[in-house]
Amino acid sequence: MKGKNPAFVELLLILVFFSIASVILVQIFSAAFLMSKESVALGNAQMYMQGQMDLWQIDPQQMELEPGTYHFDEQMNETAQGSYVLTVKESEEELVRSLRLVFASKDKVLIDLDATVLKESGV
Repeated sequence: MKGKNPAFVELLLILVFFSIASVILVQIFSAAFLMSKESVALGNAQMYMQGQMDLWQIDPQQMELEPGTYHFDEQMNETAQGSYVLTVKESEEELVRSLRLVFASKDKVLIDLDATVLKESGV
């Protein structure tokens, strides 16, 4: 008479448990990886945009970007179809000059910077 082998059943239960745990962990780690990529992009964009804003406040002619839309990757390298979009808008009124930089991913605005400076009067 053959008896059931309890070690085989335990082994199967352990395999099922680890299979389910590995599926859950892969999902968690992939979400963490995507969040870290967005965090790197956000930090790089913030430094890049602040540098552009500082240059513009000193002298608007020094800024590297013309008004328009630019596509960037996570490392702030300009690409044709990057994951991130930087929109540059400049406006002038009688006494002030304004600059707005908006950094967005495909579905949401991540950074929105505004600056206004007084025009120099030609005395």
